[in-house]
Amino acid sequence: MKSHALILPAFLTAILLSAGLDVKAINIISTFPAGGGDGFYAGTDSPGNYWGGAVAFTPQQNYTLTSATVGLSGYDGSYGQLASLGIFSDISEPYNTSMPDQPGGLLASGTVAPNDGSQANFTVDFSGGMTLLANTTYWLFVQDASPNGWQFINGFNWVGGGSPTGDAVYNGSELFAASGFVPSSATPAFSIDDSFASVPDAGSNGFVSGAAILGVLIVSGWRRSRTWRASTQFP
Repeated sequence: MKSHALILPAFLTAILLSAGLDVKAINIISTFPAGGGDGFYAGTDSPGNYWGGAVAFTPQQNYTLTSATVGLSGYDGSYGQLASLGIFSDISEPYNTSMPDQPGGLLASGTVAPNDGSQANFTVDFSGGMTLLANTTYWLFVQDASPNGWQFINGFNWVGGGSPTGDAVYNGSELFAASGFVPSSATPAFSIDDSFASVPDAGSNGFVSGAAILGVLIVSGWRRSRTWRASTQFP
């Protein structure tokens, strides 16, 4: 058995470290919980006929992008389904002049593994350090990236979400059909997230100090008790 002299310092160290580092997640923008409103169909419904959806958002301050999450259903990997989540810049003067804004250049992307087809939230880790600039419009584009998608009908659904919350402005959505974007009234379930490690507040510092003082008292008391027992033992 480890001695109290080893256990107590380790216990106090764990308390101090856990209290000293507070990691918080921020929803830059979110339409969760899923289940309300309309979403998008993503995949193919005939060879070469691709479908997907995109949402636009504008942060009001700079953020470091860490992840994007979407709610999907029917995503079971059939015929090689592979859901791709991409962050795109905005293009304000596309070839289709009837659509003044749409996804432009790809900035970051990732894919998510399928499940059994039941509705669930799927997250792509974008923690490489990409900065989302204030007052700049970005797009989250969800599509099927399977290499054989053109050969089969293999779609899944980006389910509907609720009213947008968070710091960023929600700029609406667009349906991707065949080879172009068209305006949509759908609000799919998604979130764009940032996370950071914050310095403990005054309350946390008080907790740390209290824990440290309590630990010192416990250790000191245990040592005095051990010394007293040793001095009172008979030879």
